[in-house]
Amino acid sequence: MKYSFIFLFLIACKTFAQSTTLLPNATKIGNVASLGTCNSAARGTQVFNTTDGKMYFCNGAGWVDMTGGGGGSGFTLPYSGSGATSGNLFTLTNTGSGRGISVTTGLGRAIFGESDGNAGIYGVSNTGVGVFGYANSNFSGFFNNKAKVGFNLAVGQLTYEETIARLHIKADGNGGWGQHIRMENGTDTGYGEILHDTDGMKFRNFQASESFIFRNSLNNTIASLSSNGTFYLEGPAVISSGATIAGTVNVNNNLYVEGVASISGKLTADGQGIVQNPTASTYIIRHETEGYSFSNLAAGASIISTLGYPDFSGVPAVSVAQVENGTGGWDKVLVTPYNVTAASCSVRLTNVSNSAIDVSGTWHFTVIGPK
Repeated sequence: MKYSFIFLFLIACKTFAQSTTLLPNATKIGNVASLGTCNSAARGTQVFNTTDGKMYFCNGAGWVDMTGGGGGSGFTLPYSGSGATSGNLFTLTNTGSGRGISVTTGLGRAIFGESDGNAGIYGVSNTGVGVFGYANSNFSGFFNNKAKVGFNLAVGQLTYEETIARLHIKADGNGGWGQHIRMENGTDTGYGEILHDTDGMKFRNFQASESFIFRNSLNNTIASLSSNGTFYLEGPAVISSGATIAGTVNVNNNLYVEGVASISGKLTADGQGIVQNPTASTYIIRHETEGYSFSNLAAGASIISTLGYPDFSGVPAVSVAQVENGTGGWDKVLVTPYNVTAASCSVRLTNVSNSAIDVSGTWHFTVIGPK
């Protein structure tokens, strides 16, 4: 019985060696010069094709190239697969300076990513660019829906360290209107642009007779600047100290001047002119009041007082206006300003009647002079 077992074992090894050889530290698959028939009977057969130097196995329907080509399924192209994992289904690590994945395509997509609840394509780089796109004659990136920038978005000649705003645009060496924000209507040929260059901040309309319009939360126009430089204020307007206006200002409501405002053109409120200065100097208009009270002022007699006023650089013009809360013979008093200087003037009050009078009241004066 012992010799019969050894005999049968040798026969089995000889039959197995016709397709596969067991070596001390490897397994040699059977070699073929051409692939035979792959059907259900040959399913699971594995061979090495000496003609193309590739390994194949039969899946029962066709030969599968185990190096990435051939027919059937598994490692063939086009390839599709699925899985469920909290980690990565496919990972490539390039420890050198080249690309992790390089794809060249014709009219189709080079890389397509789709996700139901996360990023379709996700790129991370510690020192370079996470996702990089380049196209010779089309968009290097396209977003068909909303696009979100978590931090700052750089446009133009900016490094990572220089990008300090949520939207940061920097011109290249050419500068000019080629580096700007452009907004188009879509229904006509008009468009507007915003630019900052060596002259400062610029807002420009590129269609004739278009205005710059400012609106509130109710979409009501509160101010507009026409193409010829006319500024229209629809509501109360405030001009801060030191403001300079070179064109025409039309105010349909209240105008408040806080401090000094210089107007080179015309200032119109409700369609009526307020002040017209025929000289090139800046003028100040002041309203002054002074109370006077005296008794038994003889006919033809006078009293002298002083009226002071600040802010004038030269001699102003002083005019007498109405009397407020006047009692007694105030209507018989002639008030005459004289000895006018940049800071004050003398005021003579004369009884022009034929009898003595008692007077009490507040006189108003208008003082107009150079700033």
